Amino acid sequence: MNIIELNNEYDLSEIKQVLQANNRTIICADIPGAGKSTSIKNCGFELLFVTPYNKLSQELRKDGFDSVTLHNLLGMGITDEQNKKAKQKDISKFEAVGFDELMLYNVDSLTRIYRYMNSNQDKHFYATGDLDQLLPFDIKLNNIKDIKSYLQNCIDQLFPNKIILKENKRLKTDEDKQRLNELKKDIFDYKQDLIKVLVKHGIIKTKKLR
Repeated sequence: MNIIELNNEYDLSEIKQVLQANNRTIICADIPGAGKSTSIKNCGFELLFVTPYNKLSQELRKDGFDSVTLHNLLGMGITDEQNKKAKQKDISKFEAVGFDELMLYNVDSLTRIYRYMNSNQDKHFYATGDLDQLLPFDIKLNNIKDIKSYLQNCIDQLFPNKIILKENKRLKTDEDKQRLNELKKDIFDYKQDLIKVLVKHGIIKTKKLR
């Protein structure tokens, strides 16, 4: 795994240069709102976004980007009969493909993506992912003790280059950014009571028990 360090993660021109020089790069973040998708949007290539759910594709299309689901890209139907009729998405006009929220895919889908990239080596491939993303709901790996590490290893093989964004781009003040960091730290401290954490950070108000 090649971790690419940025001089300035707010500099989209630097990210563009890095992406154009490093194919098969995944942009991750350890904080919400870090700008993973925004970075991919500014790669400088004619780009097709691929998402795990149609809702995400709809949002990207609203922003003016071409987007399809993984099933649309690969021509996957729900039934065997649909699979016979389905066709892969024509990506001839695109220079790059960006897999948004890659960590939501199970091993079967990741394997399909791996094969797809290998059969389209004239394209640039990128991905985004949340380092603290929950496991895919349909994951089935009964013989694997550490499923999260196993999935991460699979993703590292698909995208050997990684950029990790560390700052929230939506919040304007250092105070708000610090509050977000503290909130995340408390939420992922499983020794703490979740309700008390939410009350502490003003997300919910205390209620008297009846």
